[in-house]
Amino acid sequence: MGFWITNHCRARYIERVNNGLNKDDNVNITILNKLGKAKDITNEVYDKVPRYILYLYETHGKLGQKILESEGVIFILIKREGTDGFYEVLTCYVKHKFLEQFSNTVLTREEIFLKIKEFKKKLSGKR
Repeated sequence: MGFWITNHCRARYIERVNNGLNKDDNVNITILNKLGKAKDITNEVYDKVPRYILYLYETHGKLGQKILESEGVIFILIKREGTDGFYEVLTCYVKHKFLEQFSNTVLTREEIFLKIKEFKKKLSGKR
């Protein structure tokens, strides 16, 4: 699996993980090392907080999102179009603050899953 680290992700890593301090010699290498050790938690997030998956579909309008976790840092990735196994690293979060804003929602679990199904259907029809 290959990774393209966006400028947004670099900035958020410095801001959220390093508390605003640019203490790494090369942030890209640090992020790549963490991604190399990362575990895919997409299904776990889908089960626990499906509202966040719906948010990703609404925001990016693409299929192929992945959520990886490594050493207390969560990375949000999206499959790059026209490639095989190459992902853009969109942003990152510190794990203990991750998904707090999506845990309480007025939508029921069934409504969220119906909306996700509609988005997948709509997005897969674009291709």
